[in-house]
Amino acid sequence: MSTYGVIGGSIWGNRGAEAMIVTTIGRVRERDPDATFVLLTYFPERDRALVRDPGITVVDARPKATVVAWFGAFVARIAGLVGLRLPDAALPSLARHLRRCRALFDVTGISFHDGRLTVVAYNLMCVWPAMLLRVPVIRLSQAMGPFRRRLNRLPARFVTRRSLHTFARGRLTARHMGDLGVPAGCWSVAPDVAFAYRPEYSLTAENDRLVADLLERLVRVRATGTTWLRWCRARWCTRR
Repeated sequence: MSTYGVIGGSIWGNRGAEAMIVTTIGRVRERDPDATFVLLTYFPERDRALVRDPGITVVDARPKATVVAWFGAFVARIAGLVGLRLPDAALPSLARHLRRCRALFDVTGISFHDGRLTVVAYNLMCVWPAMLLRVPVIRLSQAMGPFRRRLNRLPARFVTRRSLHTFARGRLTARHMGDLGVPAGCWSVAPDVAFAYRPEYSLTAENDRLVADLLERLVRVRATGTTWLRWCRARWCTRR
């Protein structure tokens, strides 16, 4: 049974990030039905409350946890150079879960951007522990660049060179990647993975009863000959 990691988003945070995560998991399961997943998220408590799939383990990947994981992965890498393998119990939780992953999928929507230097360190820490643990990193389609500022350019080049592959989201990101000075084989262009979303990929069942009640009410409204738009205007616009 293979285990894969997913990092760079959350289920609770926003629907775009959720779509990228669940689509990634859904597509992998189509090829590997018995696969299990480690969801490394910056909203661990809220995501645990939403995701009830027994094949998915939710792990804390907030900034502090990623820094601690980097330190543990670094120590494990040094130990490996002298022929020692640290036991799992000696590693931080995030690093311990990463170590058993066959690959790590990074679904960060926007990364390594000159205008977002405050989160560049987090972009780096999302994937660096996995690299230290020799876990292949696949960076799914994300917006990146420009890379004019050294504090952004250097870590972006480091990560792109060491990832198994990086997918650039659109022509503008492709142009920035071309200016980064990394081998062409390290990256390619691909649409946002969220465009491949299917309803059956969903991992949550939120507000099912409320949605069902609303749909039932709309069916009754439509049966009276009133359009949904007219009903909505009458219901909400007159309350202002």
